Amino acid sequence: GLARDTTPYVRCRALESFRRHSTTINLATFQQALAANLAHPDKRVHQAAALLATDLPEPAWKALWAQQQSGLPQARLTTTLAHLWRGDSSQVNTDAVETALAVLNQNRLPDLRAQALRLIMIGLGDYHLEKPSVEVYTGCEAALPFADHKSLVARLQSSLVGILPSGDATVDSETARLLAVIQASEPSLPAKIVSLISDRSTPSADFHYLIVLSRLKPTSATNLTSKIAHAVLSLDRKLSGLQQRPKQTWDARLA
Repeated sequence: GLARDTTPYVRCRALESFRRHSTTINLATFQQALAANLAHPDKRVHQAAALLATDLPEPAWKALWAQQQSGLPQARLTTTLAHLWRGDSSQVNTDAVETALAVLNQNRLPDLRAQALRLIMIGLGDYHLEKPSVEVYTGCEAALPFADHKSLVARLQSSLVGILPSGDATVDSETARLLAVIQASEPSLPAKIVSLISDRSTPSADFHYLIVLSRLKPTSATNLTSKIAHAVLSLDRKLSGLQQRPKQTWDARLA
């Protein structure tokens, strides 16, 4: 009953209690608690549900995964998060990426899109925290190679390019990040990335999109050179009104 409470905090505490006693609770009751919370709009509730799903025995988990392939978008994303937590992080999780990509393609709500983008990133190996090729590429390179997943990467590129610009700052930022990760080669993409930099955009956002631009693989478009130069030269001007730079290593990263 508490797992269906109107207050998200109470639901979270109930789900945490379920997990502490997962070995003694009837499986049917366990599944009812999950079903009531996988699609809950509160972030902490559906994350608690995802964590609880990691404790399901394998047969029950497989049944849940199959069932949620046609479930509500949030429930599918929550189950995908559980799938990533249950899975092997040493290789690309194609099932998780495919499911998150399907939700991304079928929905326009910024929150759902942002979740799907993050799950795809995790499924590809997440940030390259250890020994990135260049320090500023830590968040724009995957930790795992995916040369054996060319078809998946091609579909990712097609979907991601179609999203920009989305009108939502977070979705645009994370879509661009993923395009950098897969080193997209769509010829129209550099112009789309440059269009996200303007006189009103923040220096941090500009820096992010310039990093993304440097990771892309299409032939250089010379008609963008002056716009890119203007974006780089405008960074200091944009920062001049701030009390401090966003990062102490800003100058080194910019260089």
